[in-house]
Amino acid sequence: MGSRPWFWRLMLLTAILVLLIGMLLLRAADTTGLSMIQSDAASYRALGSGVRLGLIVMLAVFWPRLISMALRRGYLEPAAARQLCSGRWRLVGWLAALELLIGINAPNVISQALSAVTP
Repeated sequence: MGSRPWFWRLMLLTAILVLLIGMLLLRAADTTGLSMIQSDAASYRALGSGVRLGLIVMLAVFWPRLISMALRRGYLEPAAARQLCSGRWRLVGWLAALELLIGINAPNVISQALSAVTP
């Protein structure tokens, strides 16, 4: 577990407690409370998408500066820095495609289609 096993045990305990408290709170909420939570989550979906797109744009803009800073500090070799700089738009493209899949709620659509096909 590394040099600090107590840290990982504490993290595991925290995760378990958060899950248990969340389950208890969901049990305590009535159905109108759950529908209210779902409507609030739906209203924040656009905000989350905007934040993710903003982070993707920031990554595209600041990528060369991050690579040059890592090169100056000795974290990268020049060949690796050139390779990373050339892959910037590939990374941005993949992140944008992933954001589009999240935006159209592709996992939910796929699971509904699969459940409709299976008896």
